[in-house]
Amino acid sequence: MRLKWKLFLTIVILWLLGGAGVVIHIVMQEPDEVKSLEILKTAFIILGGLGVVMPTYLNIWMSLESSAILKERTEFEKRVRTMDLMKSWESTSLLAARDFTREIKRQRDQMSAEELLKRIDTNADLERSVVMVFNYWEQVRIALKYDLVKIELIKESQGPMYLDLRKRFDPWIIRMGGEYTRDLDWLADQLK
Repeated sequence: MRLKWKLFLTIVILWLLGGAGVVIHIVMQEPDEVKSLEILKTAFIILGGLGVVMPTYLNIWMSLESSAILKERTEFEKRVRTMDLMKSWESTSLLAARDFTREIKRQRDQMSAEELLKRIDTNADLERSVVMVFNYWEQVRIALKYDLVKIELIKESQGPMYLDLRKRFDPWIIRMGGEYTRDLDWLADQLK
């Protein structure tokens, strides 16, 4: 901010000194009968030019400052959206869904991929829980893809959790196939 006004003052002083030099040149070169008129005309031209340059200069600075403020506001809003998204992970419905996925975590080492898929297919509550948990991660993926949230915050706080879930339910995700699997793979790459 201080630089803005130092540059402003420097431009004005240099402009006026240049104008004074032109006026001195006129005084020394022009005949006496047109000297006053030429000095007056030149002074108005110099002041008119300064009147164009200074608002342009100030508009440039205002634009730069507005851009910086907008960028700060955007970053703040992204942090708020990130916190809201992460807070939804603690919602009551997701908390209940996560209980089922935690139960699978305890048993997953002794369970084959086929057993996991059979268990999900035969237990409607477990299937609903898995779908609900990965729907949350789909929201995270979309928010990251469109740069609506801060990836660093999500990566730091929830990255390891997602990678663990992704690994735990890998057979189910692979069975879903296609774009769904690619999307969740993309999210895993982002959160590594």
